[in-house]
Amino acid sequence: MSINRIKESAMINVLMLGASGVGKSSMIAAMYDEMRRNASLDVHLKCATPGLQKQLQSKLDAMKNASGTINNKEGIEGTSGKTSYEFNLSASVSEKSKLGIRFTDIPGGWVEDDNKEADLQNELCNSHIIMLPIHAPAMMEQEGLNHKKINKPDEIQWFLSEQIFQRQVLILLAPVKCESYMLKQRTLLLQRIQEVYEPLISGMKNNPHVALAITPIETMGNMRFESWKGEQDYYYRVGRQAYAPRFVEQPLCYALSFSLNMYLNYQRSIYRRCLDGLPFISLDKDLKKATERLAGKIKTRDNGFQLIQGDHLLRGVRS
Repeated sequence: MSINRIKESAMINVLMLGASGVGKSSMIAAMYDEMRRNASLDVHLKCATPGLQKQLQSKLDAMKNASGTINNKEGIEGTSGKTSYEFNLSASVSEKSKLGIRFTDIPGGWVEDDNKEADLQNELCNSHIIMLPIHAPAMMEQEGLNHKKINKPDEIQWFLSEQIFQRQVLILLAPVKCESYMLKQRTLLLQRIQEVYEPLISGMKNNPHVALAITPIETMGNMRFESWKGEQDYYYRVGRQAYAPRFVEQPLCYALSFSLNMYLNYQRSIYRRCLDGLPFISLDKDLKKATERLAGKIKTRDNGFQLIQGDHLLRGVRS
């Protein structure tokens, strides 16, 4: 039974394209926990179903209790197939939600599967935001030896380059498991992403409908990359440091910033019927204020973040 099922017309859809094991479900669990615990973020996030809440809590328990060396096979990650994570947003815990956000996890292998072409295209057409979680150690270590196999950058970039975006879209390049590089190698991490994803960045450069940003996420905070053993990645806990994720709320901040900007343009537009299905149509005053405050917290040009293009498509951007 759903807690409060949001109408599809009030749903922000985020499509996540990335291989199994990159760290998507861990990132979602960390974001959910951060939004529950951090009152300064203004917006309250609720799981749309009890089943999702139980699933994410199990994931959180595994991350918070991790000690010593961990790897993906120990249960921190490892989902496969299409998975949806649906949340309801409200201005407070007690208020009824009128806005939802759905993260749809599509394995990167779908872009190579002709049998999934129609399904993938349908998911893309229904999405406002496209998120590419990037396994950072696969890209950064051993001269990127495991990058192509794990992140599938060529296939994903080819798929996106084939799209003709004539509607507003936000694309997020989101390196995860990047704690090892965020202290002293942020510049190198940014440079590497720009090199590897240059075809995508160049291909979208002249499209005024596309906003593009690099948004690193430290899913656990206290873990560092240790080594590759074959194709398996291992991590170690730093001393006795507790679970302390950073920037896990940023995908949500970007999503709200982008969607709010569309909503405000919608209010001013004489062509409203062309924007049917836009989120926020039934947004109440309190939730609008709360989402606007959270949208204003997006990071665009510091701590390894970079808004590459599309300032005009985001709300609350500070130069």
